[in-house]
Amino acid sequence: MNKFIMAFFALAMPLVYTGCSKVKGADSSDAKPVYINLIPPAFQGRWVRDLLNCSDKFDDYQVNILENQLVFKSKLAHPSQLQLAGRALYIDADVHTENGEKKEKYEFILSANGKTLVSSDGVERYKCTLS
Repeated sequence: MNKFIMAFFALAMPLVYTGCSKVKGADSSDAKPVYINLIPPAFQGRWVRDLLNCSDKFDDYQVNILENQLVFKSKLAHPSQLQLAGRALYIDADVHTENGEKKEKYEFILSANGKTLVSSDGVERYKCTLS
């Protein structure tokens, strides 16, 4: 692995482990998380890594976010707990896969313009528009 990539991960990984809401400028305020019942409309939609994939079927990074579930290529997540803090959304979910059920946590940061969504694993997704 070249030195640039190693340096990038050395700097980026602590931000992932401390949570996306801790990234300076990631949230529009220092709001404390509040519990909510449904995923807010601003987070809902079809999110892809490459806008050219909006018309394609699922790729490995696509997620369709509805008010009460997240649909991935190989799993379906039903939120058991939702928290919102400014533009940060925290989800505890019951996940159903081909291999059974498990619990997972998701953290998403919505950009100020509502067109980009960054997850705690560093994946940046773009919102597909309806055509």
